[in-house]
Amino acid sequence: RTETVRDAARHTEVEVESIGSEGTRAYGEGLSFDAFDTDFRSHYQTTHADRGHAYEHWAPAYRYGYELASDRRYTGSDWTAIESDARQRWEERHQGTWEEFKDTIRYAWDKVRGRR
Repeated sequence: RTETVRDAARHTEVEVESIGSEGTRAYGEGLSFDAFDTDFRSHYQTTHADRGHAYEHWAPAYRYGYELASDRRYTGSDWTAIESDARQRWEERHQGTWEEFKDTIRYAWDKVRGRR
C-alpha cells in the first residue's frame, strides 16, 4: 500500500534487549539453588520435619527438582511430559526411591518455574 504523508518525517531507533521468556530461556536461569533455599527449608519444615529425617535427607530432592526446572531440555515442558525421564535419572543417580522423593522434587520443579 502507498501512502502520502504531509508532515515532518521522524526517525526513531529502538534497541530491544531480551530478558528472556518461557520459549527462549530456562526457568530459574540466573537464579542459583541458594536463591530458593529459604523456601525449600520452609517447605521441609511444614512437610517433612516430623518424619524423622533432617533437611539434608531431603535436600537432594529439592536440588534435583531445581536442576530439572533449570534444564533447557525441559523448557516449555510440563511435569507429565518429563516425569518418566526424571524418574529414570533419579533412580540411576540417587539413593532413595522415586516414590519417597517425587513430591519434593515436583515441589521444587514448580517453585523454580514460578508455579508456587
